[in-house]
Amino acid sequence: MTPTDYAKAITELIDFGQQSIAVDAATLLAARMIDMDNGEMGVGKRLRMATRALGGAQCDPDSHCSVAAEFIAHLWSADSFDLQDYPAISHVLLAVLRERTEDYPEMLDRLDYLSRGNTAARLYLREWARGHFLKWPREQRAP
Repeated sequence: MTPTDYAKAITELIDFGQQSIAVDAATLLAARMIDMDNGEMGVGKRLRMATRALGGAQCDPDSHCSVAAEFIAHLWSADSFDLQDYPAISHVLLAVLRERTEDYPEMLDRLDYLSRGNTAARLYLREWARGHFLKWPREQRAP
């Protein structure tokens, strides 16, 4: 099964209400490519469906942050990175942090750590958090 076919199958299952589905960065990327092929730039139908499997109160933060960080790293490393990638990244970040009102700073810390080596992505993460009125990064406390 090709990544595109897999993304179509997974997003259809998610759309039908299946809840025991995990997505990886490759599936998110394939869903985004399907959307772009259909003329849906930014955040399209398939990416919205695929990200329903991310985040939530019961998610494993390390796993979900790893998926998001890999997705972001792939988009950021692409030669064709453009303005349409920002809404897709934002959407994935919102999905990962969904229902994480208490521990979102730790999750953002994890995403920041996973993005080490990519100064532009880390800067975007900080500006994104600021633009969404999140109290992150946290102030450093004196020892």
